[in-house]
Amino acid sequence: MNAPNKNPSRYSSGIGCSLIILIAVAICIAVYTGAWDLGELEDTGWIHHDKITTVFSRDWVTGEYKHCSNVNANNHDEPYLLCDGANLEENGKVFKVRFYGRTYQTEAPFETTIDWRCRRNSSEDPIITCERVEQKQRKN
Repeated sequence: MNAPNKNPSRYSSGIGCSLIILIAVAICIAVYTGAWDLGELEDTGWIHHDKITTVFSRDWVTGEYKHCSNVNANNHDEPYLLCDGANLEENGKVFKVRFYGRTYQTEAPFETTIDWRCRRNSSEDPIITCERVEQKQRKN
């Protein structure tokens, strides 16, 4: 009598696939319920978000990089950027800006300054792309 041919690798691959699905569902639930803060993932620079932003800057040509900053206390739904020594007394212009990193840090004091390295893109949207310069914020 021959024993039935059972292939153990066939069963283990099914378990591995089920485990991957279970982990993916757990991550989705954690994100949806707020148990896992996506802001930490944003700080890694792996994902981006676009925001309508008032930008205060002098002449800025396509392809040029500038040092910019925003203050944590400003409106985190529509932040503003101060670039290359510009100040709020100058006329700001409103653009869609792509940020790689959070523009508002809930755990940081309101007066914290967040630094960015920003590039003026061509006429495509978003017109400006910014990456966080440093992980730790400095106080004014």
